[in-house]
Amino acid sequence: MHSTKANVVNKKEERKVRTEPSLKMAELAALLQTDIPEGRNHLTDSHTNLERVAEYCEANYFQSENKRLALESTKNYTTQSLASLAEMEGQMNHIAQTVSIHKEKVARREIGVLTANKVTNRQYKIIAPANPEKPIKYVRKSIDYSALDDIGHGARWNNGSTGTPRGRRSGSAPGAAPLPAPTTKPPTPPAVVRSSSAANTGTLGRGTLGKSSREYRTPPAVAPPQVPSHYAPNYPRRPPGYSTLPVAQPQGKISGQYTNAVPAIVPDEEDLPGWVPKNYIEKVVAIYDYYADKEDELSFQESAVIYVLKKNDDGWWEGVMDGVTGLFPGNYVEPCV
Repeated sequence: MHSTKANVVNKKEERKVRTEPSLKMAELAALLQTDIPEGRNHLTDSHTNLERVAEYCEANYFQSENKRLALESTKNYTTQSLASLAEMEGQMNHIAQTVSIHKEKVARREIGVLTANKVTNRQYKIIAPANPEKPIKYVRKSIDYSALDDIGHGARWNNGSTGTPRGRRSGSAPGAAPLPAPTTKPPTPPAVVRSSSAANTGTLGRGTLGKSSREYRTPPAVAPPQVPSHYAPNYPRRPPGYSTLPVAQPQGKISGQYTNAVPAIVPDEEDLPGWVPKNYIEKVVAIYDYYADKEDELSFQESAVIYVLKKNDDGWWEGVMDGVTGLFPGNYVEPCV
């Protein structure tokens, strides 16, 4: 029962589809044969009638004694004429629109004749590979912490020792009280201006003189200090080409740490001042000026002699100068030859 009803509905739809083109063609034929010619005739008649109405209204206005009544009748004729003209214009626009739609359909049909049906094959856009690649196992590479040690102008520190690092200032020289440890790193030595022969290469950047970032300044020319004669053989005058950059650390450094096993130097000279310690690690001379930032630090000028009592791993050394014991940065001095 349901199948017969479905067949009847399908047949009705097929008949409707077949009859639609025939109805459209009949409407088009009626437009071309009847509506358009009749509309053209109506336009011609309306043109003639409008001219007659205009002549009548003009003559009636001049001949009538009641000008106001003649004017009102002229207005009525004008309104009626405009209404009929607007109606005819609307009909013509409708017909023109119908014709343009039909032309567009015909053009599209002709274009469709020249085209070909596109055959689309349904398939998956993403296809899994037949032979999947084997995942590469991740291997963690060890980090080389010394790869960039030779780049730049910084000092190289070899921290490769396997032992446990000792405290910053675990002890002091015999007979001296331990000093409190500073909370900052030793300052960076100031940069040096190149000689006149290398003036075309510019100057080096400025460094800092202390933890308070003081700008390096050249001290005024003053008379050389009076150094005792027994200090003269220890540090000769530097030649003209001698650089004032910090020298390499002494060889007493073992695996990035100084050890307290460095043999102490016992002064042999009997005419040394009384403040010189009996046992000290090394005798150094200052190559830069340094101004103390804390009470436990030494302030010294270039060429000052300091006796080192202890070398800490963090770059701060403990020494004696002019009878005063204090801390100073190790990169501001060099061994006294």
